[in-house]
Amino acid sequence: MSLYTHVTDLPRYQPNPLFEADAYKTGHKKQYPAGFERAYANLTPRSFKRLRDISPYPDAVKGVVFGVHDAIIELVTNWHDNFFSQPFDDVINPYTDMINAGLGGRTTVDSKHVCELHALGKVPLKFWVLDEGTEFNEGIPLYVVSNTDERFAWFTNYIEDQLSADIWKYLTVASISRMYWDVVVRAHLRHCKAGDFINLKLAPRAHSLIRQIMNVQIHDFSLRGLAGRHDGARTGASVMLYTAGSDNLSAANYIVQTRDQPWSDPIHGPLFQAPPATEHSVMCIRYEMDGEPNTVRDLITKDYPTGMVSIVADTRNYWNFLDVVLPSLRGEILGRPAGPSGPGKVVVRPDSGTPLKVLCGVERQVLFRTVSDDADMSWDEAGAWLLKHARPEFESRLRAFRLDPEGSELHSTHYLVVTSNGRGDYSFHCFTPEAIGSFRPATAEEMGTYETLWKHFGGMVTIDIHGRPIRQINPKVGAIYGDSITPKVADAIFRTASAHCFDPLNVFLGAGSYSFQYLTRDTMATAIKLTSAKVDGAVYSVQKTPQGDTTKHSARGALQVTYDSAGESLVLTQHHDLVQEDLDSGEYGGQLLKPLNLDEYTAERQGGFMELRTEVQDLVIIQALDEQRKGQV
Repeated sequence: MSLYTHVTDLPRYQPNPLFEADAYKTGHKKQYPAGFERAYANLTPRSFKRLRDISPYPDAVKGVVFGVHDAIIELVTNWHDNFFSQPFDDVINPYTDMINAGLGGRTTVDSKHVCELHALGKVPLKFWVLDEGTEFNEGIPLYVVSNTDERFAWFTNYIEDQLSADIWKYLTVASISRMYWDVVVRAHLRHCKAGDFINLKLAPRAHSLIRQIMNVQIHDFSLRGLAGRHDGARTGASVMLYTAGSDNLSAANYIVQTRDQPWSDPIHGPLFQAPPATEHSVMCIRYEMDGEPNTVRDLITKDYPTGMVSIVADTRNYWNFLDVVLPSLRGEILGRPAGPSGPGKVVVRPDSGTPLKVLCGVERQVLFRTVSDDADMSWDEAGAWLLKHARPEFESRLRAFRLDPEGSELHSTHYLVVTSNGRGDYSFHCFTPEAIGSFRPATAEEMGTYETLWKHFGGMVTIDIHGRPIRQINPKVGAIYGDSITPKVADAIFRTASAHCFDPLNVFLGAGSYSFQYLTRDTMATAIKLTSAKVDGAVYSVQKTPQGDTTKHSARGALQVTYDSAGESLVLTQHHDLVQEDLDSGEYGGQLLKPLNLDEYTAERQGGFMELRTEVQDLVIIQALDEQRKGQV
């Protein structure tokens, strides 16, 4: 018998949904009052305080409904496959054994109600749910659930742990993915007209080059740091709601299977995009065999002679790779044509260090030119050069030097050097011919990745909507940094690159498990609470109101969610004398918590994921445009 065969014969975990609950819930059936026939509970993210702490734009933070519908489907499927479809003894006996062993025996907990549930043969629940992709503020319920059989009012809250555990994280991750998209949108709005990249169904994204690039500027690298394979698939799907850039194959497969979504369509393009890329194991082996320059040459000319290829560049010395190895292959790089993986582009990937410094540099030289009567650059030429290659205000500062050379200590035989600290702050330095030797040219590490790529490969200078020059690095080269990129770090990189007059289209960033795993249920304070109950035909509106912490106050009664009068934000109305079914009538208009027909739900979710992605992306663009008009972007 082989080891493999032996392993497959080992006992394996068989889920039993009866056990997917806190132990104390097994006794609640006994604790509820006699005549308890209906329970109504809701899930609500109660506070965005911790979520706002993650964002560089806390006032723009919104929650996004995602994963709720998936969790409901998985709940029903789990109970069907692992409880109702299993032999009675196989699911009930372990439950009674557990009670006798750890919960005080039958004198404390009865199992009769569980036997009745198995005999029923289906999940006795109904849901009212907000549509997937809906944006919401804190305090808005995302679903209401109630039992459909009076015998199983206890079951409404028995499944609280299952739904909470399967919803809070993916809801939170989608909301953080929205933050990243918001950062990308704001970076482009500083330079572009909205019409260059917006898609309101009138200009499909596939027709906008800028929009296509924006759609992959944030790339998901989080899979290996997530909580298992299933979590990896669902977390990655939540990220993919706002970006097509992803290396998470399980996430793409999850969307294709659960939404019956095609891998690509002619309007929206591919579901996800990831170029061929190396990792350190590849580079370490090939460096030992062939050396660094030969390895990179073979990668870009033999292994991937066309299209895009991403090379991890810090296996040895990143700055030598960027400043020596890559320029030595300039001819090969510039000669690579487009291919199935995209444009003929070589992407370098630094994987260590401080992201902002690695990409944008530290104290570095922006201009190192002679300004003298007999130099190869006149005052006017120097001013034109500054305007073309650096920031516009340099020209006015240069003119100030010209108008008052005595006061500025700048004479016709002196040298002018402009430096930046990598945060958008610039300084002018004047040197005599004798002292200029002490001011050395900046190193690649001081200049940063973008400036070094510009130095060796050049690019194109264009003028943005504000009349400012912006530099687009040669499209044959690029960079992506995928380590420690939080929304705040991403925003700082975009802003600093912009301050150095680099087009935001140059910036590609990878988001990892720090952003999508370093979270808790408290990030959005998500909780499930009872709001109303029916006992012997009487309706009771109930509410949790702990003194001293209003953030933990729950809603009360039947819950109605509608848009405000401006049609922009969701508002909650609580009806203390009604039950949830009463709000289904036409008398209460605008209700966004819609009844969910579990029998037809699969058909309702066929396809549409990429259309949904475009819609939620556009909503963020519209909101950022509104802030721009108010001068807040």
